[in-house]
Amino acid sequence: MQNLNNLFLEIFTYLRKYFKQTVNHTQGRIIEKIILYKVAHKPTSIHELVTYTGLTQANISQILKKLETEKLIKRKINKKDQRYKDVHITKKGRQLIKTFKKQQSKRFSDIFRNFEAEDKRRIKKLLHELLTILKKYEH
Repeated sequence: MQNLNNLFLEIFTYLRKYFKQTVNHTQGRIIEKIILYKVAHKPTSIHELVTYTGLTQANISQILKKLETEKLIKRKINKKDQRYKDVHITKKGRQLIKTFKKQQSKRFSDIFRNFEAEDKRRIKKLLHELLTILKKYEH
């Protein structure tokens, strides 16, 4: 089920680029999680986050400020180019992702509990196809 969770987050990220630039509370919470997932893999520049989410730099800065206040991320000077800052996840941020993954995994297990194995496989295949199409249109 974890693969489905990651798939849904990635699909949401691609679809998000086609929505208006304002972010409501629920969208903001989802985008916060997307950002945490992104920076958990490697430190990420603010510019990369703007490109990845499709949001404005002002929106990203506002979300990062909130995540920083909650001590989930830190902004650090880029070692290669000191004019820029990279976003790093904190230990608390990693713990939140771990908790979120457990919750999402349970949620998806509950949702798909009564589906046959073949139906689950088809859903996953269709979601992968959707993601492939979204990625193609991004370039």
